[in-house]
Amino acid sequence: MAYINSDYNVNSIIKFENIQQINSGNMNGMKSGGMIMAIEENGAAEIENYYAENLINHYSSGAAFILTNIASLTVRNLEINKLKGKAVEGLLLNTFNSKGVTFNAYNFTLNDFHQESVTTSAALLWLEENTNVYIEDGRMLNFQGYNTQLV
Repeated sequence: MAYINSDYNVNSIIKFENIQQINSGNMNGMKSGGMIMAIEENGAAEIENYYAENLINHYSSGAAFILTNIASLTVRNLEINKLKGKAVEGLLLNTFNSKGVTFNAYNFTLNDFHQESVTTSAALLWLEENTNVYIEDGRMLNFQGYNTQLV
């Protein structure tokens, strides 16, 4: 849906509201995730009232959200049905090169998640050091995987 990259001297927040995303990914040779959003550097976003289904990457990362450096994301009222990935990652959140990533999630439902990594991975969160996560009122149903832990 979106890729956000912001310089370190820019302190703006991008807001997304009332969005549906259906049947994304599932393409031959797809190489990376951020199926809903990838935020890098100093990027910041808020998402409210978001519904997604059939977010699929059979070849690599299927992470709904990828955050790097000091990126931040707040999500409220999120529902994802059927998300598939095949990488060393978390399917809800994948972080790397974290220097202070912040992720907040309030009131969410995650259903039918499949992680098929060839090495140990996570079905929900893949976090590096210097990552701050706050989760409130979340429901997780039907998580499956190969070589997969929850966090």
